[in-house]
Amino acid sequence: DVGGHLFSFQDWEHGILRGNRKAPYSLRKQIKHKGDPRKHFIIPVDERIHFALNCGAASCPSIHTFTPECIDDELRIATYAFLEDDNNLDIQPEKRTIYLSKILKWYSHDFVDSGSGKKEEKLIQKLMELLRGCENNSTSQTRADASGSGTKKSARVKKLEQLEQLLLE
Repeated sequence: DVGGHLFSFQDWEHGILRGNRKAPYSLRKQIKHKGDPRKHFIIPVDERIHFALNCGAASCPSIHTFTPECIDDELRIATYAFLEDDNNLDIQPEKRTIYLSKILKWYSHDFVDSGSGKKEEKLIQKLMELLRGCENNSTSQTRADASGSGTKKSARVKKLEQLEQLLLE
């Protein structure tokens, strides 16, 4: 019960946190009626939410606690952790192949617009943006930020470079 309105877990995930988008394999939006007062709670989708929610599937991210004061940093860290794991994003440039977590497949429309252009290329660009941490960081800046004083490349930087390589070929 929030503000006198009842919400299910599905209402929160697909109705509120995903901008009232259809759940995978669903025929309609979660909050269906125009007059439904819960519509006032709907927020625009932030694709990073998929790296924070756990539905119990093997491909779901681990469970974390999030705070209102630090939510942006916490979502960024959860995104890095998820994408650095080869079980979620495995890039094999020599085969020109990317293996994705089911989450990235189930919710691909939350990551890329399904309109004009190649969906695969758009998804690679979105993954690069998420690995950089923000749209304005270049790969070289991300490389410098992630490596710190050490000389060993982080998993995040390696994956970013591999994705760039795929786009250039």
